[in-house]
Amino acid sequence: EINRFHCELAKKYPGRVYAYFGIDPRRPGGIKLFEKAVKEWGAKGLSFYPVTGFYINDRICYPYYQKCIDLGVPVCAHTGFQHDFRGLAKYSDPILWDDVAYDLPDLTAIICHTGLDVEPSDHSWEKAVCVAYTKANLHVDVADWQRNYTVRVLDNMPELFRKLRIMRDRLGAHRIL
Repeated sequence: EINRFHCELAKKYPGRVYAYFGIDPRRPGGIKLFEKAVKEWGAKGLSFYPVTGFYINDRICYPYYQKCIDLGVPVCAHTGFQHDFRGLAKYSDPILWDDVAYDLPDLTAIICHTGLDVEPSDHSWEKAVCVAYTKANLHVDVADWQRNYTVRVLDNMPELFRKLRIMRDRLGAHRIL
């Protein structure tokens, strides 16, 4: 299974590779498997990929969030419009974290991709920053911003720095990955 492979890879390269356990929250028996991944395989957290057809604020996810709190590990979920999943972008709107972070203030969560910065959702990153600004348990990451369909880093470094400065000023550098 891919999760175990990632955990074994992380063990092979400690301090350089970290594994998160990915699962569809609708999978029967998934919480026990997640707990095993953390306790036995060394997974560092939980990863959700909502564009497979579920909302992160759906109550089906909450037992996983509670397990994250119990285990002391973070959860992350991919957010923003992703070209490969047209028609499913509604599931990955970063504003959905608002409900979860409010309901579970002890949960540490990461808004993956900070909502991205790609048309047509070129303002999703602002929603991600706004919701994280109001919830101290939310962090953002800028993974995938280097791809040519997002910020176009090499073409517009001043624009990237402007957006990073906004994130830093609102959230603090310690909440940006």
